[in-house]
Amino acid sequence: NGIPGDVAFMAYACARCGYCVNTCEQYSGRGWESHSPRGKYAYIREILAGREKWDRRSVDTILVCTTCEVCNTRCQLDIPVEHNWMTLRGKLVNEEKRGTFPPFEMMAESLRSENDIWACKSEHRADWLPADVKEKLVEKSDVLYFAGCTASFAEKDIAEASLRLIQDAGYSVAYMGEDETCCGIPMKVAGKWDLFEEIYEKNTAEARKRGAKTIVTSCPACGLVWKELYANIAAQRGDEYEFEVKHYSELIAPALADGTIQLKGDAFEGKTLTFHDSCHIGRAQGIYEPPRDMLKAIPGLNYVEMEHNREEGFCCGSVLTLVGEMPVAPVLGGFRIQEAMDAGADTLVALCPCCQFQLRNSNLKNGTAPNMVVDDLARVVATAAGYEIPESSEFVFYMWSFFEKFIILMAPQNMALFM
Repeated sequence: NGIPGDVAFMAYACARCGYCVNTCEQYSGRGWESHSPRGKYAYIREILAGREKWDRRSVDTILVCTTCEVCNTRCQLDIPVEHNWMTLRGKLVNEEKRGTFPPFEMMAESLRSENDIWACKSEHRADWLPADVKEKLVEKSDVLYFAGCTASFAEKDIAEASLRLIQDAGYSVAYMGEDETCCGIPMKVAGKWDLFEEIYEKNTAEARKRGAKTIVTSCPACGLVWKELYANIAAQRGDEYEFEVKHYSELIAPALADGTIQLKGDAFEGKTLTFHDSCHIGRAQGIYEPPRDMLKAIPGLNYVEMEHNREEGFCCGSVLTLVGEMPVAPVLGGFRIQEAMDAGADTLVALCPCCQFQLRNSNLKNGTAPNMVVDDLARVVATAAGYEIPESSEFVFYMWSFFEKFIILMAPQNMALFM
């Protein structure tokens, strides 16, 4: 009945034990088992038996999965649960043209015309670069910094702080600048896989022009794309794929440990910080300690762990929830804010641009922790190194406001009133 063979096999392999249910954030934010992995597999079996068929609601239930991969770690049978939902995104949207969330269509048009998801002009993609950082960049290098869309246009403090630290660690770095294209992860999760493959071709070609062997990212999703998703396309097509992929924390933590980068304690003396494990760098890539080592290297700082950390860490709620079912997003983000409060932290540090916005937005909407600061890992460490880099939360809220208004308008009752 149109279900990909590997997904159909796993639907029948599911033992219905329920270990995946309560730990699924998609389920936790709604309370409907149809949103849990067990519920989705049950629905797929009904489709296979001819008793159900795909409709708008069931397609959206697949699309709104946050891709946190908790289910992959909970399944007693090691079923690749999240990967099954990714396969279905391609089948339902790319092949069967059943449609995706409207904001992803906005992003797609922006990608086709300007190579980014924020509807900004490509000639401004490198405007975040301070002059002293820009003059240290080289045309060609083994190491290429990939900034990504959100750090380039909305949360520019992330890109600046990351690249300053990478350069201070002694690396000679190239950068695509205006030739950089969005990594494509929004199109992958939206099911628009044809556009995702076009992006793969653009970015890998530009990286090769600069002699890159190691791609260094700030955004965990960008890193996952270069490390796994681009590599998978290359393998399927028989393309050469020579790139090693690193998160900047894997370069900076050793530089702090050996004294290459020196930190001061003034800015964070007596502050209590905790760290949020972004799903796409933690469970998806297994990078847990380098970010913590960076924070622990700051003199005078009190570091605490939240109850759920590393592989057990909660998902922030994901921009997918903001795009697909906005009222649920602050519920999910609120779980993480509460854990940071319970740990006694006054600052919640994250390294993913999207996690930072989702956590800030959740905190604003919930109003439960008005004094809690959500800050970027690279900016925190760069501040401790003596740099003054303003945080960009106000500007990213402004940038997001256009998407938010569009999402609200696209609700059927609101569109009816508008028309």
